Amino acid sequence: MKKGAAALGIIGAVTAVCVYFGANSMMTAKMKKQVDNLIADIITLDDIKEVTYDDFSVNVFSGEGVMRDVKAVAPDGAMTVDKVIISNYDFMNKIPRSSEVKFENIRIPFKAADLHSGEKKLFSDFGFEDEIVFSVSTQHEYSAAAKTFNLDFSIESGHLGGCRFGLNLGNLNLKPFENTMTKAESFEQISPMLLMGTMGGLELNSAFFEFNDTGIIEIAAEKLREEESVFKDAKDVSEVRKIAAKILKPWVAQFAVDFLMNSLSPEHRAANRKRERKDNQSVELIGKFIESGKSIKFTITPEQKNIIALSASMGQNPKNVNLETLEKLWGLKIDVK
Repeated sequence: MKKGAAALGIIGAVTAVCVYFGANSMMTAKMKKQVDNLIADIITLDDIKEVTYDDFSVNVFSGEGVMRDVKAVAPDGAMTVDKVIISNYDFMNKIPRSSEVKFENIRIPFKAADLHSGEKKLFSDFGFEDEIVFSVSTQHEYSAAAKTFNLDFSIESGHLGGCRFGLNLGNLNLKPFENTMTKAESFEQISPMLLMGTMGGLELNSAFFEFNDTGIIEIAAEKLREEESVFKDAKDVSEVRKIAAKILKPWVAQFAVDFLMNSLSPEHRAANRKRERKDNQSVELIGKFIESGKSIKFTITPEQKNIIALSASMGQNPKNVNLETLEKLWGLKIDVK
């Protein structure tokens, strides 16, 4: 009996292993085919000649796919990605309802980035020798029932820091747009009027932008002390930050206004630049961020959620729109972490 039980145990274990590898093989083949189709679509949309990768593997339990040594060839040269991790990706719909994608160490050679000598020197000063290296993470979730769309996007370069952006949209119906996409032979054939109609009642429930300057001032401090007379008496990085905060304080309010009003016409932005700049609590917070070297986060929760109506209300009297007005109009909050 014991030998029989042992034999059954061995058979069960072998069967489980065979089932695992069989399922893993099937899932890998399916995801690989979908990824290859997705790459083909990207090539048709973007100015990319070729995308290749050396290896693709899938974990059947987590449903996570990993691509290694990805290479994209563009007219100006090739960029590479050490690893791409794909999870929670909806391959069933033309427009994926969910995704989590991480690009680890995107490498863009200076030549491929078409940098001039000044730009090359700037990147070299911040520790990039002959290529720009950064990582990107993005994830989204769309609910057809609630018509909501969540997006979270971040980009970072380990020694410098990075930024993160996110938003939550409401009243978004992808079906009309998706139906047209299935019939169109190319993206260019999709009518902009249909897109506008689909987005007509689009709402902005919330949004945020977060920035972390880890390493940037530390790297730049010595250069600032050497080349800029205003920083020559600074003894360390903290003093450089204090001086920088004092210099930038009159400008940070206008920067925030321009950042949030980039949808307005150039004439409106020019009018805002001419208006009197006013300090307020938000400006103080931004100054505090510059001094602290920590992360700063802009959070938006507008009372008027309809995007078209919100944009129209901003455009009615752009000369009077300042950071304080935006705080009320957009429900803007600024936090230093």
